[in-house]
Amino acid sequence: MWFSVDASDYGGDVPGTRMARGMVAGIPDVFIIWLGQAHMIELKADDGIASPAQRSIIAGLIVGGTKVATARDAREVLAIVDAWGIPRARKLHL
Repeated sequence: MWFSVDASDYGGDVPGTRMARGMVAGIPDVFIIWLGQAHMIELKADDGIASPAQRSIIAGLIVGGTKVATARDAREVLAIVDAWGIPRARKLHL
């Protein structure tokens, strides 16, 4: 099972909208549950870097036994999923 949480701030410039919806700052973008273990992928633009909140959350996830990786494009996401040994219905090649 996998899913992604929409962390967009649809409240415009209203501070705290995401927090009011229960979103925790720094949570990775993609969640995968495979064989009872959590795997998470943070998606970044080519020039993007992890924020302090992201680094803090990622460190806590790793200490807790969650597999975490960062990807910059779909190819990297697929390579990460394959490296983790998570099967895919189709071997999509990009």
